[in-house]
Amino acid sequence: MWLFFFVAPLAVVLLIGGLLAGGIYTIVFLPIALIIVVAGLLFTTWGRSTRPENVPGERERVQPLPHTDHANTAPAPSTPDQLVDARRQQQ
Repeated sequence: MWLFFFVAPLAVVLLIGGLLAGGIYTIVFLPIALIIVVAGLLFTTWGRSTRPENVPGERERVQPLPHTDHANTAPAPSTPDQLVDARRQQQ
């Protein structure tokens, strides 16, 4: 998507330059700009069409991660001394 911000102004300049000036704009830059624009549009539509939310039946299979409440766990040690004591208990 970010590529369009660079290619779109370039394509406009090259189209205007190719129509008005001719020469190298028409021979080299115009086909390159058109190939980049068409490839970007194709890859964008292909990427959006393969997202799970766009495929029929896939929306139901994609489930969010379960949220669990960890109220019974001890808080993490916040001072260096508590961290050393916690490591000693684990050994």
